[in-house]
Amino acid sequence: MKTVKKIVSLIVIACLLGGVAVSFSGCGLATRTAGTVDGADIPAGMYIYFLHSAIYSLEQQYQYGQLSSEYSDENDESSAEPESSVEPESSAEPESSEAPETSEEPDADSSSTESSSESSEDKNPATLWDAIVENKTAKDYVIDKAYENCVWVIIMEKKAAEYGIELTDEDKASIESNYANNGGKAELESNLNEMGVSLDTYERIVKAGLIQEHLTELLFGEESENAMSEEAKKAEYDENYRRVKQILFKTNDLTDDTDEDGNVTKTADEKKAEIEATYNEVLARAQAGEDFEALVEEYSDDGMDVEKGYIFKKGDMVTEFEEASWDLAVGEVSSCESTYGWHIIKAYDKYEKPEYMEESLADFIHENEHEQYEKLEDQWIAEANVNRSSAAVRRYSPSDIYEDNNVASNVSQQIAYYNSYYASTLASGDN
Repeated sequence: MKTVKKIVSLIVIACLLGGVAVSFSGCGLATRTAGTVDGADIPAGMYIYFLHSAIYSLEQQYQYGQLSSEYSDENDESSAEPESSVEPESSAEPESSEAPETSEEPDADSSSTESSSESSEDKNPATLWDAIVENKTAKDYVIDKAYENCVWVIIMEKKAAEYGIELTDEDKASIESNYANNGGKAELESNLNEMGVSLDTYERIVKAGLIQEHLTELLFGEESENAMSEEAKKAEYDENYRRVKQILFKTNDLTDDTDEDGNVTKTADEKKAEIEATYNEVLARAQAGEDFEALVEEYSDDGMDVEKGYIFKKGDMVTEFEEASWDLAVGEVSSCESTYGWHIIKAYDKYEKPEYMEESLADFIHENEHEQYEKLEDQWIAEANVNRSSAAVRRYSPSDIYEDNNVASNVSQQIAYYNSYYASTLASGDN
């Protein structure tokens, strides 16, 4: 499933690849298509663009040893996917099939592949194209991902028309900012054209990510009829969140003290023993009912908000801290040792201020909205009537693009920067 962060983080790849891309300019791309989605053409340039992004993603997996070159011993036919399908990352698969161009020969590379093993770090393939990814060859994986993303763009456009979604001034400003971050509109267009992608196609991809966010908010946001109820929010907060404050005595960064001649004047173990003695003293004072906030201010090595403390769910904190905190009644004190040091913990009323619940559940609600939306988007993609062009699959070979470009080695640092930039932009709501 493609969240907006995953898609928009790739929208800069085209301009970064421009200088090293296989040149498809002058090949009649303006009139060529790579297939159709519900009767709408997939521009060849859009398919080429997403081939590049899929190759880059695969290259990253290869570099980190996350691919396998061995097929599974268990050939489960139910898990094998036809090459012609355009599958979302959920278990639901569309039932579309390839409709080859009548003027072209069937693509010799369109046969389905055997079932494969899961990615294995200790069985990394000799080359990228020897890899087996999601029960298919690396080549078929790249082609499928490229088509999947093309389908996604066209469906976003159709849904925008269906729901009357138009880009806001903020959206338009973010697109202009995108141009500026890529050397200006003219340079971006030149780079895109070298790769065989028109500026209009690129803008369609960018706009699709913005449309996706608007659809999520419209269908599952706080003002929608599908919004999470107040009762559901409270039930989630009741069961899964705790509020505590702590006094932390850090021991994870202790080192020996030395004099100017390099002689050890105090060992790390001696320092730890001194800290432990203070910890035991403060623990006794806290258990006796002394002002906990005052003890926090005086002794804690933590940067906690003293007024609010920590409101967290399981998985947010180190295991020892969570276990020591989880079943405390309000006002009770407990302690533990973790890799960070010694913790003295006191439980507090998580309903003390109404905003505590709202602030704590903000990320959960956002994730819940996107999970609901993604299920619906998966359904839209699965129901789409997708026809691939066998001529396009043959003409724009992923291995040729990769071998001619050496994609990752040329642009990996730049792409990593822009991935980070767009992730932070989206997270802050600036888009």
